[in-house]
Amino acid sequence: MALYLKRTPQYGRIYLSIVDSVYDSKIKNVRQKTFKSLGYLDELEKKYVDPIAHFQEWIKEENERRKNSLSNPIPEGEKKLINLGYFPLKKLYNELDLKKYFDAIIYMSRKNVRYSLSEIFEFLVYSRVLNPNSKLESYDSMYNSFYHDFNFTKDQMYDAIFALGSNNADVAAFEILRRKFGEKYRSNTKKVYFDCTNFYFEIDKPHDYMQKGPCKSNTNQPIIGLALLLDADKIPIDYKMYSGNESEYPLYKDVIKEMKDKHNINGKIIRIADKGLNSGDNIKETYLDGDGYIFSESVRGSSEEVKKWIKDPNGYIDILDKDKKEVIAKYKVRIDDFDKIKVKTVDDKDKDVEIPQIQIAYWSRSYAEKTKYERDRALSKLEKRIKTSSGYKKELYGHTSKYVKETLYDDLGQELDADKERSIDYEKVIEDSELDGFNLFVSSEIKAPPLEIVEAYRALWQIEDSFKVLKTTLETRPIYHSKMEAIRGYFLICMSALFLLRVIEVKKMKNKIPLTSLVDSLRKYQAFKLSNKEYLLTYIDDNLKLMSQNYGIKLNQFTKNADEIKKLF
Repeated sequence: MALYLKRTPQYGRIYLSIVDSVYDSKIKNVRQKTFKSLGYLDELEKKYVDPIAHFQEWIKEENERRKNSLSNPIPEGEKKLINLGYFPLKKLYNELDLKKYFDAIIYMSRKNVRYSLSEIFEFLVYSRVLNPNSKLESYDSMYNSFYHDFNFTKDQMYDAIFALGSNNADVAAFEILRRKFGEKYRSNTKKVYFDCTNFYFEIDKPHDYMQKGPCKSNTNQPIIGLALLLDADKIPIDYKMYSGNESEYPLYKDVIKEMKDKHNINGKIIRIADKGLNSGDNIKETYLDGDGYIFSESVRGSSEEVKKWIKDPNGYIDILDKDKKEVIAKYKVRIDDFDKIKVKTVDDKDKDVEIPQIQIAYWSRSYAEKTKYERDRALSKLEKRIKTSSGYKKELYGHTSKYVKETLYDDLGQELDADKERSIDYEKVIEDSELDGFNLFVSSEIKAPPLEIVEAYRALWQIEDSFKVLKTTLETRPIYHSKMEAIRGYFLICMSALFLLRVIEVKKMKNKIPLTSLVDSLRKYQAFKLSNKEYLLTYIDDNLKLMSQNYGIKLNQFTKNADEIKKLF
């Protein structure tokens, strides 16, 4: 039955609802049923220019969809369900004209191959986005599930992955991606974000790059490190793998220099990284390379002089909420010469030069509340554990162990070597709480507005978000490959998937849809192939409607013919 917009007078106001006409078998007649309650007209006018016209248009589209659904029933028999959600990836792949370059890579190394490396690369990237799985499972479940037909065997797929990681082919391939991207779009490299993470392997024993080291997933498996450099739009500039037992510190300067040279980044860039990479050597290297930096520093690990400056209420500038009633943040700054460094003068003499930097103490109410909540919850658990635990080992209590104090008493209260009495050091708790909500930032950009520096650092979540996408959305871990060439080929596929998705998110969709939400919608955009000429689509949502507007194609049709499907790609 058809929907219509109902306007009901209530208390001098108009209440809008969408009503459906449904057949009731009990009364053997049609009755009205509320399909969706919308709200009062005057309140809806704050959200929509013309609420009545807006919802009437929606109802018109929905009634048309229902009509088409009834007039185009699914034919009998099992029909093929195909994926269409890779269309923005395919369009971008074609736009960047990548096919000939990837096929050239395999031709240069293996002249007698009988498959298209570009075709296999596309299949693996699209499968990684739509249905991340092992290569074998991807082949079995996805090979015949795309609109486009692919033509290669399992053995050819494994050979292609190996080829992508051999003789630095992965490096060349990613360089091609970036270069072709640079020909079409402007890349913002005035600020770059750098960080490292690691991935664990399901293998028997460590070898090559796969070595045991501090794992961010707390596994005891061999790991491999990944250094990632993003531009200001969170699009990957480059990545580098390194041994799992290798420190991140020396990588920082080497990777930055290597990537700047490779991508012809000649001007000054602002290097942004978290406290894990904030070291004196890295600051000096940055200064000598003519770049700038924004780093965070440990507040609780700072010197007593710095802590005293942070806790001193004088000098802070308040940031109020939108009603200008409550302080939601505050900050203060000072110029602090970091260190002296020797440089060469024009007459080749050594000269001591001080590196000036700005220090910013920044307090956030939400961060303070979050820190207090997490500590109170941890202390509540700690109180129970220290009372019931036998065979006490201080390290078992993790980061809260600093709040445990031990004293040795006898029955008369005299201290001696007897049973250990454990309690919580509330003086230490109070001392820590005085620094709740504070962050400390240091930067070479002493002339930049302090809040601009803070916001630039806070954007570091972009690289953390990229790691999250790699590890969860694209399910990069665990890794089952053991040959280094296959691992390099595998990472190229995963990084290329991330790269193409970020370009779609930032350049095509103008950041209107978060990447994880975008991927979720693309995975659901499928169709039944009713015949060679007709397709029945199964899904539409707000994200796909936005994509329809940005790409200038219809995505919300209930059925599409073969020509309309071709236009998607």
